[in-house]
Amino acid sequence: MRQALEFVSKAVGKTAPSSFIALTPSGLLAWDGELAAGHPFVAGVECQPSFHKLFAAVKHNEGAFSLSVNSSGKLVYKAGKVRATIDCLSGVTHFPALEGTPSAIDGARFVHALKEVLPFAAAKDNARHYLHAVKAAAGVLYATDGRVAVMTKERFSGVPDCVLPLTAVHALVHDKKVPTHCFSDPNNAFVCFGYEDGAWLRTQLYQDEWPNVSHVIEKAGGIAEEVSQEAREALTKLLQMGAKDRVLLTHEGCEAEGFFVGGVAGKGAYSLTTLRNVLNAADVFAWGSYPSPAFFEGPLLKGVVVGYVQ
Repeated sequence: MRQALEFVSKAVGKTAPSSFIALTPSGLLAWDGELAAGHPFVAGVECQPSFHKLFAAVKHNEGAFSLSVNSSGKLVYKAGKVRATIDCLSGVTHFPALEGTPSAIDGARFVHALKEVLPFAAAKDNARHYLHAVKAAAGVLYATDGRVAVMTKERFSGVPDCVLPLTAVHALVHDKKVPTHCFSDPNNAFVCFGYEDGAWLRTQLYQDEWPNVSHVIEKAGGIAEEVSQEAREALTKLLQMGAKDRVLLTHEGCEAEGFFVGGVAGKGAYSLTTLRNVLNAADVFAWGSYPSPAFFEGPLLKGVVVGYVQ
């Protein structure tokens, strides 16, 4: 039961009613309004208990247990000498289901690609959803945080054209298992990811217009030079010394907030986080393109730095 609860926890909210899950004949269900999750489990009862209290009881007790609903409509969990009485929602609450047209996917490669683009999809901008989302189009994954735009060099068959919210991306990449199928909606309102053991994750999709990222990347100029390990170590050293954001590259080295590290030559003022993410992903980078867009490319991604700092 703990495994099922841990899986659906990604779709559990902090407050009612999204902090309550459903025990159904088909298994456990959870929904926080954007993400929904399901996992096979034979509970023997039907109710909608508080997830957090049920999980607290289950995770601290191993071995045989029983579930029942008492005369007050509460779920009773018993394991050895332990008993927990758990509040349940009254009435019927709708939970989304697994639905859509299935297509097989290579889940391991897809999730790995999501991990690679994730650092470039983390901007906090509620007005522009594309700054904290990942787009799939014709099998290619795209991401941008407004300063950097990236795309995968590989296409992933079976993944429908859609814009995945960052919450869904985090749920996919932080799970120990990988999906085997995508279930697409003809109206592009949601997408479901199915797993080999019958578990599934469903997310609502963003409908915002997306910038033409591929055009920007393909048009980026500059002479791409090899990214040395020394360059990566220089940025790491700045971070270790306490530098946080702006880094200035010169022909002598890199400087940030009074700290200087030599041995890496470049041009321009960057966000330190941006430059670190780029160098982690890139084998080659057009260091000298500043202030024009700077192209970079690595084993899985290619992209462009379009936003600098003053």
